[in-house]
Amino acid sequence: MVNDINNINAPQPGKPRNGSNGGVDNVAVNSSGNAGSNASAPDTNNSSADTVQLSAQAQELSRIQSDLQSAPDVDEARVSEIRDSITDGSYTVDANRLAARILADEQNFGV
Repeated sequence: MVNDINNINAPQPGKPRNGSNGGVDNVAVNSSGNAGSNASAPDTNNSSADTVQLSAQAQELSRIQSDLQSAPDVDEARVSEIRDSITDGSYTVDANRLAARILADEQNFGV
């Protein structure tokens, strides 16, 4: 059973319900919990408005996140370069560097 706190979980007309099979609520519930057509009307009795201000760090993280989402998943040019070097036999693996990276990863992850 879900408690309705400050009308957070109230159904919204025309929007799918959580956990449903695509069902849509056609009747809204107003702030007093009663079914009605004025559920989406703003509360005009509240004269104070809540505001949110993001810190510079949060704004930077948001920018980085959007940059990462727009970046391609695979660097096709790098893959092509490595594929070509493997094909022509010029690709080499530095075993000492690889071992050092493996050890560093194990130390970082506590393995």
